[in-house]
Amino acid sequence: MKDRDDDLKEEVNSVYITEPIQSSNHALIFTFSLEKGTDAMNVAAIVQMVVEAIESHDIQTLNTLVADDFDFPLPGGIARLRKNDFIGLMGTLVQALPDFTFNVRQVEVQGDKVRVTTRWTGTQQGPLTLPGLSPFPPTGRSIALPETIDEYTVRDDKLAALWIEDVPGGGVPGLLAQLGVISPKR
Repeated sequence: MKDRDDDLKEEVNSVYITEPIQSSNHALIFTFSLEKGTDAMNVAAIVQMVVEAIESHDIQTLNTLVADDFDFPLPGGIARLRKNDFIGLMGTLVQALPDFTFNVRQVEVQGDKVRVTTRWTGTQQGPLTLPGLSPFPPTGRSIALPETIDEYTVRDDKLAALWIEDVPGGGVPGLLAQLGVISPKR
């Protein structure tokens, strides 16, 4: 016979967190609704650590959190990044935009996937060097990309895959347009 604790454990498989997540409150909001020791908590904790590593410019920790066979198709199909490319892109991004933040608004955990609603912001204070493009000198401009759904897949306590919703004005083209280094798509 199942008791109330068994029912609660089963309900944790799908968790919705809708409060805004501020950088100083990640742990409280990411794990507050999750039962300790559950797979949902572990998956959410891995994603939380990835977000915190990027925002705090801790590329060494990020490297330990990303699976060797990591896969990230960039929005718009412009490229497919593997582990080293992704880590390099995040390192370049936070060097160019030292106040970069994901501005997490909603988190949903379902099995090994964590869907996070974000709105990336930052100010370009350093050069932005992207593969295949000439470096863009600091512009001093702030960016606020459109809200997207970012889906993280966790496997064996590592970030195995990332998918980001393709929205108008988003992704690398949206970032470059807001910095004024390319014309926005019409």
